[in-house]
Amino acid sequence: MYNRITGWCKHKTNKKMRDLGFNCLEVFLTQVANELVVGNRNVEHDSTTFRFFMKNFFEMLAAHTSGVHEISIAIRGFGRFAAPVQKLLGTAELKKMLHALFTFAQRMDTSGQDQIEDTI
Repeated sequence: MYNRITGWCKHKTNKKMRDLGFNCLEVFLTQVANELVVGNRNVEHDSTTFRFFMKNFFEMLAAHTSGVHEISIAIRGFGRFAAPVQKLLGTAELKKMLHALFTFAQRMDTSGQDQIEDTI
C-alpha cells in the first residue's frame, strides 16, 4: 500500500493526483505511527515495520537522485515518526534524527545557492 501511495505522490503530470497522494500519505503515516506508539501489535512486527519506514526515509534523503517529491515524502515521514522514534529508540536518537534533517537542509541550501550563482 505504501508503495502505491508514494507512487501517487511522485506523479509527474497530474498535480491533483499528486496532491491527493500526499494527503493520503499523511493519513497513512499518521495511522502507522500511532499504531507503533500504542503498541497493540507484536513487538517484533512493530520493530520490523518501524525499520522498514525509517530505512526508506533515510534512503530517500541520502540518494543523490531523489527529487523534490521523494525528499518531501522522507521529511513528512520523519515528522510523522518522531513519536515512534522517541518511544522505541529514545530521545537521544530523536535528536540525532533531527540533526540529520538539519544537516540535510543545510546541504540542500548550500547546493541550491551554488546552482543559483552558476546560473547568474
